[in-house]
Amino acid sequence: MELIFSFIGQIVVFSGGAVVIAFLFFRFLGSQWIENKFAKNLEEYRGAQARELEEVKSKISLLLSRTLKLHDKEYEVLPEVWSRVNDAHISLQRCLMSFREVPDFKKMPDDDFQNFLKSSNFSEGQKDRLSRSQDRNQCYTEILNWKDINDANTAFNGFHDYLLKNRIFLSPDLKAKFDAIDDLIWKAWVSNRVGENSKEYKMKIEAYEMCKKSIEPLMKEIESLVQSKLFPTHPDRGIISDNRKTAA
Repeated sequence: MELIFSFIGQIVVFSGGAVVIAFLFFRFLGSQWIENKFAKNLEEYRGAQARELEEVKSKISLLLSRTLKLHDKEYEVLPEVWSRVNDAHISLQRCLMSFREVPDFKKMPDDDFQNFLKSSNFSEGQKDRLSRSQDRNQCYTEILNWKDINDANTAFNGFHDYLLKNRIFLSPDLKAKFDAIDDLIWKAWVSNRVGENSKEYKMKIEAYEMCKKSIEPLMKEIESLVQSKLFPTHPDRGIISDNRKTAA
């Protein structure tokens, strides 16, 4: 009986030791597995973060590149569109002029008149019309009026077409101003042309008033905006200047 109990005790002792050893073994392996798993997950997370960061950097770089290209294009467009709208405005003013210096054809000798025609830039049709007119002074004025009207139309079309092709490169505030001046110049030109054609001088006066009261003030606004775009001032310049004055 004692031998049996001794054998059982040895088994218990042996079994208990095996459990302890197994517990310690799995505890060590479990700790290693958790650490390895955590390190692997951390590495994967860092890799994903790095890839995401690179994607963000790429998107920012692309956006910045596009923005710079748009700004470069705007700087290219602004001087040209300003030049063209000035041409359209000046040409409109010229055709709205109420006073015009006209030679006194009634007192002009025929030889002088022929020399005048040769030196003029009139078309052959205009020269023939002026020669045949009973009132050459009035005919001459009308020819010049229509020449100015046609020149104003050519200048306006040059501005209008360029604006349509390039308005997408203008900032919203400038685009709105140029669209508005485009509409006003066209309306004033049409009013003046119809007035000249129908001899309805009230319409010509309306075109002149539109030019003075609406177009010219808007031209000044556009000029100021264009200058602010082409020649931006440094935000700290005024502060630096004031500090220097204070220090002095």
